[in-house]
Amino acid sequence: MVYIMFIFLLGLVLGLAAVASNPSPYFAALGLVAVAGMGCGVLVGHGGSFLSLILFLIYLGGMLVVFAYSAALAAEPYPEVSADEFAEFSVFRGDIGGVALMYSAGGGVLVIGA
Repeated sequence: MVYIMFIFLLGLVLGLAAVASNPSPYFAALGLVAVAGMGCGVLVGHGGSFLSLILFLIYLGGMLVVFAYSAALAAEPYPEVSADEFAEFSVFRGDIGGVALMYSAGGGVLVIGA
């Protein structure tokens, strides 16, 4: 039983790492389903079989909605992150300029929105 729980916990950590490091919504959603399955396996190992089943079904229903929404908004299934394509000509990263512009030019709207 200890080995099975070790496999569930290892799968949980590896699945979380796969979700965090994957920019594609298709594979990130698959990783979240795997993480949900591993987490429910950990719950079953601790004696919560009904709780695990209910949590898994509710979580998969929510994930279906999130996956459909993110897949509809995704431009391509294999995105290429190109924020630093001119990194050798700049002192800052490409994504920091948008944050600075939001606080400088749109600072008033940001304060009103907050």
